[in-house]
Amino acid sequence: MGVALIGIACYIVFEAAIRFSQGYSLDYTHIPMALGVLVAASAVKEGLARCSLKLSRQSGSILCKIDAWHHRADSLVGLATLPSIIAYAFFEP
Repeated sequence: MGVALIGIACYIVFEAAIRFSQGYSLDYTHIPMALGVLVAASAVKEGLARCSLKLSRQSGSILCKIDAWHHRADSLVGLATLPSIIAYAFFEP
């Protein structure tokens, strides 16, 4: 699986290099969809974090607690990208 991920990452970098070298520009019509998906994914991850924390309290499992904080970190990282997407939409020519 690790080899597949590395292969996919190399393909994405290669495609990005080709497109940007040919003068590719981003399509602004996808920004509202990106914002919606970002907010929805962060909400789902926060919901998973709350469920995992509740389960960890009920069962006393430290692994559930760690998983809950992992979900919460994912949610916060997603929300941290929100200002950059909004700034790109409004300030990029």
